[in-house]
Amino acid sequence: ANLIPVEVALRMGADVVIAVDVSSNISDSQDFSRTGSAISLRAAAIQAETAKNLESRFADVVIKPAVSDVHWAQFALYDTIIPRGSAAATACLPQIKKTIRRAWLHKPLWAAFGRKWSVNFRRTK
Repeated sequence: ANLIPVEVALRMGADVVIAVDVSSNISDSQDFSRTGSAISLRAAAIQAETAKNLESRFADVVIKPAVSDVHWAQFALYDTIIPRGSAAATACLPQIKKTIRRAWLHKPLWAAFGRKWSVNFRRTK
């Protein structure tokens, strides 16, 4: 699963990537059953968390609203979730403005030489 599709945005030509991470971190708890399916689910969660952390490093700004206590399917809580997201985005506005200003100033250089952190996310054989 691509929790934060930064790579997709960069490949589509985005000059600035503002990512929003609404996922909850996996717990460090050892309290999970040791069945095959539970271990497989835990391994998949660890893999998704690792991929999310890798991709988020390439975003210019990552907004992380405080929604880890809300299950992804609790759509009825929108009146609680939206203000949290708005507050998180507002807190990031100075960084967002600075990033957009930098991108606007550096765009001619990026066009000539490439964005300095353009990365090939895929292994080459």
